[in-house]
Parts: sequence; C-alpha cells; structure tokens
Amino acid sequence: MIYMVIGSVIFYFLETSTDQHFKQERYDVYIRERELLRRRMDEILSDRAARRREVRRKFIDDAVEYYEDQIGFSVNNQSQWNLMSAMYYAGTLFTTIGYGDIACVTTAGRILTVIYSCVGIPLMLITLNDLGKFLYNNINGCVKNIEDFGTYLGVLRICRGRMQKLDETWPNEERLSTSPL
Repeated sequence: MIYMVIGSVIFYFLETSTDQHFKQERYDVYIRERELLRRRMDEILSDRAARRREVRRKFIDDAVEYYEDQIGFSVNNQSQWNLMSAMYYAGTLFTTIGYGDIACVTTAGRILTVIYSCVGIPLMLITLNDLGKFLYNNINGCVKNIEDFGTYLGVLRICRGRMQKLDETWPNEERLSTSPL
C-alpha cells in the first residue's frame, strides 16, 4: 500500500502539468475553430434578410451550440491526472492489470513506469506469496481447531457411552467396594 501511495504521488506530480498543458492546447484549438465557424457564418449571413448584427450573432451562437449538442462535443477541462487516478495507475502497474485507460505522456513518466513496474511486480508477488501463506496457516489452524473440537465431542460421547455401560454392568455395592476412594 505504501509503495502504491508513493508511486501515485510521483506519477501525479510528473504528469499533471503536462496533462494541463495538453488540455489547454485542445481548448485553444476549440475556441479558435469555433470563432472561425462564427466568422464564416457571419460572412454567409451578411447578405441575408437579418439586418441587425446582434440578432444574427445570437442566431449563429444558437446554431453553433445546437450543433455542438447534436454531435455530443464538449471540452473537458478536468485533468486526467489527480491523486486517485495516479493511485489507480500505480496499482494497475504492479498488479500487471494495465487497463490502458490512463497512461503517461511524458518521457520521464514512461521511464518511471518501467522502473516502477520492475520493482513493483516482484514486490507484489512476494506480498501475494506471504498472503497465501498467512491464509493457508490460518485456515489450517481453524480446520485443526474444528477437528480437535470434534474429537473432543467424540471422546465425550464415547466416555459417556462407556460410563452408561459400566453403570449397567456393575451393581452399586460392588462399585462402592472396589472404588479407590
């Protein structure tokens, strides 16, 4: 767990700034393209019947927003890298799951991914081995306790049965005379 937390903090600090930079670049392209679309629509509508520029601008904005809604386009300004996603990424590395839905973009992040995996995978195997031993020993201990309890109950049952047979076979006087007390 400590290894995962350390790895997640390192990956978070390595990748967050780069992720924010890429998000900002994509957002800048989005704004530029949207403005180009508006200008082009202004040019197209300049010879239309709508005389007032504000009214045309409102119609164009509505049309662009409707178009974006129809195609399902949205700009996600949230970073892909936060502390929880970095912890998730670190966990998928040393457990060898590697879903691939989040990955390092920077060269330093990719190099650290290889080093982190080379150290983390053997640590995970050692941990799983220890966990297996722990579970094996505890389950065997529980089974032994259950068997011992069953044996104890069986011995009590046998002793009780033999005592009843002794009571039936020995007369009371003979038992009292042969008693060591």
